[in-house]
Amino acid sequence: LRLTPVYAAVSLLADGVAALPLQAYRVGADGSRQRTGSPALFRNPTTYGTVYDWVHRAMVSLLLRGNAYGLVTSRDSSYWPTSIEWLDPDRVQVITRAGTAVYYIDGREVAAIDILHIVGFANPGSPVGLSPIEQYAMTLDMGLSAQKSARDWFKNGQTPSADITISTDGDPVGEQVARAFKDRYLASMRSGEPFVHGDNIALAPVGVSAADAQFLEAIKASATQVAAIYHVAPEDIGGERGSSLTYSTTELDEIKFQTRSLRPWVTRLEQAFGRITPRPVY
Repeated sequence: LRLTPVYAAVSLLADGVAALPLQAYRVGADGSRQRTGSPALFRNPTTYGTVYDWVHRAMVSLLLRGNAYGLVTSRDSSYWPTSIEWLDPDRVQVITRAGTAVYYIDGREVAAIDILHIVGFANPGSPVGLSPIEQYAMTLDMGLSAQKSARDWFKNGQTPSADITISTDGDPVGEQVARAFKDRYLASMRSGEPFVHGDNIALAPVGVSAADAQFLEAIKASATQVAAIYHVAPEDIGGERGSSLTYSTTELDEIKFQTRSLRPWVTRLEQAFGRITPRPVY
């Protein structure tokens, strides 16, 4: 999350999904969908914050680690879960035994019925999802290196805005004279007026070098790659748009975001929550 485009992409998707309401339905006698009261789990699922926070944590775990592991901490009289706490994926180990996933928390086996496991990108033959951070470690490492270089550049060695050269036929320029010309230059820049000087003084503005320009492009490229990983628009996380708005509109972009970016995650959560919802509510 220290890499700005990753933080931006994860927060964009997690906030987008967590902001949606959790609504429960049942099928009526005529086959229609009827709104019903939400199960207890979706009214107060966690002791750490709100329903929004609960869904947001699940999304962050999925987006960063490819898996969300929820531990059932309480149940009702019918044994349906009434609260689930999301775990740090580093605490969970999953192995396959006789074709069944077996879960360990901090090295201790836990009954599968007490674990709600939601998988992000599923790999055939494995009960565990792939972590996008691990899969694209090299891309993200390049972005972190560029970001650190930018911080060090601004912290330790900013490029001066201009170079003033005073010609004195080989004689050294006194500090008082140099400071006077620098103060004159800075004063004219602050006021927006031209800087007037004599024949023996040369002013050369200092711009961004070719290497620095390439470095800045690398930061944009990193953001664009992160956008591709998370299926979000590059310009939303600091990258560059690949095409113009000639054949697109803001409304179409929003529809694209909801269908391509949010809907797959919403569907994963709906189906996972449906498994722990008392029938016939879904």
